[in-house]
Amino acid sequence: QRKILEELDNGKNNIAVKSGHGVGKSTTLSFIAIHYLITRPKCIITATAPSANQLGDVLWPEIKRWLTFMADKENPVGQILAGQFKWPSENIYHRKYGDIWFAAARTATKDNPQSLTGRHSEYNLNIIDEASDVNDRAIEIMEANYGTKETYTILMGNPVNTTGGFYRIFNEKNPTYATQTISCLDSRIASFDFIEKMAKRYGEESDIYKSRVLGEFPQTSTSSFI
Repeated sequence: QRKILEELDNGKNNIAVKSGHGVGKSTTLSFIAIHYLITRPKCIITATAPSANQLGDVLWPEIKRWLTFMADKENPVGQILAGQFKWPSENIYHRKYGDIWFAAARTATKDNPQSLTGRHSEYNLNIIDEASDVNDRAIEIMEANYGTKETYTILMGNPVNTTGGFYRIFNEKNPTYATQTISCLDSRIASFDFIEKMAKRYGEESDIYKSRVLGEFPQTSTSSFI
């Protein structure tokens, strides 16, 4: 988590992270989103994922959890900062400038990628969660959401597919992205029981162990139906 945040602090506008399970991706994305909301006036944040469940059950609740934590009466500074915003449903918006200063969750479906378009402001942050399962068209549209002063695009996910935009960023040495790989074996918070279970069930040489534990792309796509 610290490495990713330091990349942002060092001015890396495009970051792609592949990792194993349980290393804190959702929490890191929530930190990035909240920090951007607070420090960039009248910014627009668009977050997407391949399914509504990933957004509605994982990422968005995590963002709201930390906003709620900040807004606690025992935390006066956080209360002032978080108190500028409301987070009633799938949107998080500024109390005074809600129509031009907000974060929105939009599912990246193959049938309706255009729902991600038209997000332009002075400051734009694009978040693509579980990016390995997000189709190329959706990634292309998200990358076109730009800010006239600043644009950040963050892709994170388990590397389960050997095709698509997320795969190419890592394997075609895309110079526009700073890339990181985080293995469960190097994480202080990843579950040892999960690592052990994957090793025993599939073997340490298996594609599933590589993608779900080591954060490495498999030989064949592990999200495929067999």
